Amino acid sequence: MALAERPSSAWDVADLVDQQLLIVPNPLAAWNSDTFWVSVWDSDPGQVLVSLMVPRESAEPSIQLRIGFAVTEEGPEIQSERIVAALRRPHPLHSAVVCAGDRECAEAYGYVWPSSLEETATQHPRPEQPHDQVR
Repeated sequence: MALAERPSSAWDVADLVDQQLLIVPNPLAAWNSDTFWVSVWDSDPGQVLVSLMVPRESAEPSIQLRIGFAVTEEGPEIQSERIVAALRRPHPLHSAVVCAGDRECAEAYGYVWPSSLEETATQHPRPEQPHDQVR
C-alpha cells in the first residue's frame, strides 16, 4: 500500500488530526498511548487512518493499533476534532485493528490477534508503516 495522492479533503483532515495529536500535553496520555502515524492510503482514499502505540512506543511490550475514520462533507476542522475526540475514548477502541506488536499485550487490552500476524509474530516485530510515510 502507498499513500494517497495530495491534495485531497482526506489529507486536509489527516494533517489537522496529526497536528492535534502532537500538542502538549499528549491528548492520548490518559490511556498511555502515542500516535505512530496519521495518513491516507491509496487503497481507501476516503478514510483517514491513525496508528497508535499502546502503551507508549517506548514501552515493552506494546501493540500497534490502526483505526480508520471516514471522511465526510463536514469541514476539515470539525472532522479532525471528531476524530481526536474518538481517539480519546478509553480502551478498547472497538474499531481498531492490531497491526503489529506483542500478542499477549494485545490480548491483555482485549484485542483479537489477527491471523495475518501469526506468521510474522516475533519477540520484537517491526511496526507497520505506510511505504511513503511523511511524518
